[in-house]
Amino acid sequence: MTQSSATRPADAQGHNVQFKVRFGELDPYGHVNHAMYFSYLEFGRTEALAFCGLALDQIAVNGFQLVVTHVDVRFRQAAGPNDLLVVDTRIGQVKRASAIWRQRISRRSTDLNGVESDQLLVTAEITTAVTGSDGRPTRPPPWLFENLAPLVVQQLGVGEAGASEVKAVET
Repeated sequence: MTQSSATRPADAQGHNVQFKVRFGELDPYGHVNHAMYFSYLEFGRTEALAFCGLALDQIAVNGFQLVVTHVDVRFRQAAGPNDLLVVDTRIGQVKRASAIWRQRISRRSTDLNGVESDQLLVTAEITTAVTGSDGRPTRPPPWLFENLAPLVVQQLGVGEAGASEVKAVET
């Protein structure tokens, strides 16, 4: 997934990254293997973090990790060879030491008139927790969730836009 580009307008929330499906990602039926979607989602989250100035290695150097604790994925349609996929990544809720990420994978196509459209393939809700370098849960430093503000939306609905203010929720 080395070919990528951010596609979200500056005033919108969340982050989009797009790439083409490669042959090695296909199953024997000519569809993207279901396990590949988890890699695509991880790619979307790491690119979104980088967009916010938070590379995973920099987070680790500061003594913190973001670890996945729960994944809920809905497969709606299959992607195929050379499809242009878009991973939309947003954060629906920030808690004391965790966040709920909302992601969508869509197939982007362009009609004969040059009009782009996206067809929803996968939706996912992923919970990440903040741990110290020892792997134990910990409260994050203020800069971590502050930097994530461009990804945060008010509502938990996948693909909905909202205010960029990060609000911690007591759990």
